Amino acid sequence: MWPGFRGGMGLEIELDICYGDAVMRIKTLIWAAGILVVMLVVAGGVYAWRGRPSDVSRPQPTPDSNLVRYHVVGTSMDPTIKDGDWLLARTDVKTVQRGNLVVMRYPKDETKVYCRRVIAVGGDKVVMKYYSNVKLTTVFTPDNPQGSVFPAGVTPVGNPYGEYDATVDMGSYYVVGDNTVPGGSYDSDEWGLLPQADVAGVVTERTSPDPRKF
Repeated sequence: MWPGFRGGMGLEIELDICYGDAVMRIKTLIWAAGILVVMLVVAGGVYAWRGRPSDVSRPQPTPDSNLVRYHVVGTSMDPTIKDGDWLLARTDVKTVQRGNLVVMRYPKDETKVYCRRVIAVGGDKVVMKYYSNVKLTTVFTPDNPQGSVFPAGVTPVGNPYGEYDATVDMGSYYVVGDNTVPGGSYDSDEWGLLPQADVAGVVTERTSPDPRKF
């Protein structure tokens, strides 16, 4: 007789050709595997909602009350900003522009802080296509309706396997990490637009180990 299949909270398979303790052991193992799968799915959903860990440290004060220091602890902004860099960010900037690097609070969990690049502002349209080697974003603005591509100079490999598009609300920003390899940065295409209120500061320079003004 062929095995019979019956649905339930876990996948229960009854092997009619077996009996006794062997059947019980098989059913117990399959139920345990089913419960484990459910737990992994739930954990993955929670992780996606809460976001990745912060990729910059808590702000550290400087003698200028409008200037704070951050220590980078991730690679989302590689190669522009690297793991271990120290940044200065101004907290009194009123207007954020395309191209600015910002320290931001993750809108879905403001205990997490990221560094990202603003590539689109209110009224802009973005179209992101996913390739095996890069997330390629075209930004259409009132001044450039033909669109500009970020990152520039990268040739995508193969055909796109997904696409994301959005029009940026006024008072919000579309932000990405400079690490545009798929999975390299947790960006607006995954969690949405960045409200102005969640911009903690605009990065003005890297102080070490390789000083640079932005």
